[in-house]
Amino acid sequence: MLSNAHRFLLRLRFADAGNAFDLGNSGINLDHGILIGAGLAITLYLLRSMKPRVALLSRHADGTLRDAKVHNLAVSESIVVVRYDGNLYFANVSYFEDAILGAAADNPKAKYILVVGDGINELDASGEEVIHHLVHRLHDNGVTLVFSGLKKQVLEVMRQPLEEGKVYFGTGSDCQFTWDIETRERRAAVAEDVRRFAQLCDGLDQIDFVMSMGTPSDVPAMDHYVHSFIQMIRGTVKPNVYTAQNHQDMEDIYTIACAVAGGEAELRAKPFLLLYAEPISPLLFNQESVGNLMFCAEKGIPGAYLPSPNTGGGGPITMAGALALGNAESLVGLLLTQLVRPGAPFLYGMNVAALDMQSTIVAYGAPDWAQAMAAFSDMARFYHLPVWGGAGATDSKIVDAQAGFEATTTIMSAFLTRCNVVHDVGYMEYGSTSSMELLVICDEIIRHTRFIVDGVEVSERTLAREAIGRARPGGGFFADDHTLENWKAAQWRPRVVDRQRYGNWQKRGSKDMAARANDWARRILDEQQVPPLSEAAETAIADVLRRRAAAA
Repeated sequence: MLSNAHRFLLRLRFADAGNAFDLGNSGINLDHGILIGAGLAITLYLLRSMKPRVALLSRHADGTLRDAKVHNLAVSESIVVVRYDGNLYFANVSYFEDAILGAAADNPKAKYILVVGDGINELDASGEEVIHHLVHRLHDNGVTLVFSGLKKQVLEVMRQPLEEGKVYFGTGSDCQFTWDIETRERRAAVAEDVRRFAQLCDGLDQIDFVMSMGTPSDVPAMDHYVHSFIQMIRGTVKPNVYTAQNHQDMEDIYTIACAVAGGEAELRAKPFLLLYAEPISPLLFNQESVGNLMFCAEKGIPGAYLPSPNTGGGGPITMAGALALGNAESLVGLLLTQLVRPGAPFLYGMNVAALDMQSTIVAYGAPDWAQAMAAFSDMARFYHLPVWGGAGATDSKIVDAQAGFEATTTIMSAFLTRCNVVHDVGYMEYGSTSSMELLVICDEIIRHTRFIVDGVEVSERTLAREAIGRARPGGGFFADDHTLENWKAAQWRPRVVDRQRYGNWQKRGSKDMAARANDWARRILDEQQVPPLSEAAETAIADVLRRRAAAA
């Protein structure tokens, strides 16, 4: 087909129009001829670009990386280097994915796959989506995907983490109580809990950012926001969402953040923190929250201004009325940040739950929250703004069936609504208590749900035509080479969910989901290593705490 089309186009270009393709006598008018030519040109381009050159590289005797097959070079067992020469876009993403997964399958001992990408000139949304999918899929199998030599225009696409449709999950903040992971008793939160929750999040691959998950009771009441920020950055290298009480908190947190980043310019270029500020619904824009938001706009720190017009409380009892109020209040924050600095990074959203008319609690696990998130996520897309939401929380007091189904329905809703930044994962008891066990379970629920919404990959590898051709009636595929090559990545594989046979489950202690989550959390806390802060950062922390103590 390619050669025939190629010859046809060459005829159009070089042959005598009267002899080779006489549009006037052929019954094809000029407009149709142009369309045919354009269509064939596009087809040729797609066919040529659907299978770019892919090569495994290895180190040559002269020290350079060369095609291992051409030069008969041995490939490293632990690091597989793949060169990809072509754009990465909708027409060839399946080919790229097959090449990377094939390299992983052919080198089962590999810990890293390095893609030499200096030949990639263009990356579209389909390409970015496939890369995102591959990173998670390979990570689940103990392989890290790395890129080198990428051009600026490709990096710019990769560095847009809040693009429409991506969903990122994180914890919540300011819980008064926590379920102790060792004693399994409910108690007041302390500063060390904040650090340990951050460390646990560092080891959970579905948790993308952290919040404090506690209001420390063992530090001065006026200093707890600063102490929480310090413990978060000591506990994880993941981004954090922080809160602050006043301008002094903002100044001190900013000083510490600059020391962590290496300076003001470095922090502005690559901020690792986002401010959570909120008005008091209805319509109270207090000086502290407005001042904190404007401080961030001036410094180039992303900010979110998130009202809580809970139905029947801070908002009208009807959902439409609560959404209208919350929309206006959040847009006030947008207006203020853009007046300070046009283009300042801003996150739109709100927290709309139901104020329960019987208990007067704000119900985090109620369907009202998910319903509201669907509506204001659509509104955010109308405004072309990234959006904030919440999921993975429950009003239950313990990790039980209620906690499981409320967490699951809200997490599924977050994916279906395509809300970008989703907090409160691991909240219990309507936001007053944190639970490491529930956080671990939610990490499993997120992995489970992500597998569903990622859809079915259709490619030459997954269609398994050769395996089907080898099959015999009633024979099955259990021992087929295709199964052996793909079983690790083809199916969702649980970590905390139990699938043992009954006898084995009994022998291993007959543990329920909460007990298994407790074991998993304690294992991560024992094993997860977080790089220490720099000496400059710890010095800045000490200076800030010393100054605050002297001023108290």
